[in-house]
Amino acid sequence: MQPKTFNEQDWNLFREKVPTWQENYMEKINQKIQKLLENPSKTPSEKFWQIEKIIHNEKRNPGVLIEMKRSSMFSNILSLLNSKCITIDDLSDFSEDLQKNVKRIWEDE
Repeated sequence: MQPKTFNEQDWNLFREKVPTWQENYMEKINQKIQKLLENPSKTPSEKFWQIEKIIHNEKRNPGVLIEMKRSSMFSNILSLLNSKCITIDDLSDFSEDLQKNVKRIWEDE
């Protein structure tokens, strides 16, 4: 059950925070790739194909790519939580109403 409306502050804050959340998530992916590249027990081809697989799997993750529509904000927040791009604590600046609604759905999953 998704709330139908959000206040303007929540929407503006969401638009402001998403790029930072995505950069943080992509940094984790980059670190994973860097660790793989530094692994002396892997051949160059093994590294290449593992990196290709990582990128293929991650490029549709909301931590990398997200549709910025106001009507999708709530589902996007849930997707970001589900994919471990953000935590509930990352929503602390949002309205109590939004936090309450997200927590209610998040805890039911």
